[in-house]
Amino acid sequence: MSILTIAQNVATATGFSSPTSVVGSADELAIQLLSLIREETRSLSDRFPWQKLVKRGTFPFVSGTESYSLPTDFKDFIPGTIWNYTARRPLIAPISSQDYEIQKNYLISSGIDKMVYVYNNLIYITPTPSSADTINYEYTTLNIYQTSGGVGKAAITVDTDVTTIPEYLVEMGTKLRFLVAKSLISTAELQGSYEALDYEAQIQRAILKDGFGRKQLSMSGRSNAWWMGAYTQDSDYPSA
Repeated sequence: MSILTIAQNVATATGFSSPTSVVGSADELAIQLLSLIREETRSLSDRFPWQKLVKRGTFPFVSGTESYSLPTDFKDFIPGTIWNYTARRPLIAPISSQDYEIQKNYLISSGIDKMVYVYNNLIYITPTPSSADTINYEYTTLNIYQTSGGVGKAAITVDTDVTTIPEYLVEMGTKLRFLVAKSLISTAELQGSYEALDYEAQIQRAILKDGFGRKQLSMSGRSNAWWMGAYTQDSDYPSA
């Protein structure tokens, strides 16, 4: 479903004339619908790490190099996914500005476990790497739209662009925003309206169906054997 189709469906469902174009249009209704579609898509992308917005990143450590570039479409890290595939250990990520300064100013210049600090769109690794290990991680992308051919993009530029997030959710959310913008539903009525309740229910169903909506089940109480193994001491075991 294209951006234009979403705008046309919303206009038709609310009793307004269907626009023939939205991108570059001088028509006030088309301009408003396009703006609301952008707002809704951005809002939905912030709400949940939709599996179609998750990508894998990788980079090699360079001995003596502390900082590394993030992908141009980087938005947020997926927590707990940044690992050293060479050493088979997780990186501690992300750390705060305060923790980074503590780490840099203490006499800790080496160590098997690395920490990740993100600043100025760069990944800083501390202690500074002294090897060429391969690092892999997952992140959410800024490319919340796609061309009709499926190429990701961060902005709507033509009517035939589509949303990466489920289109029916974008349409439902845009319709709600449009109804409020046109004063067909007041802000006081919004939360209890059928449209808002149905929209929220559809979002929750979509989250449960999406890959990241499925929770891990633990059969071993509160412990996690994998993480316990990841932090097992490598050497210098006590003799008693």
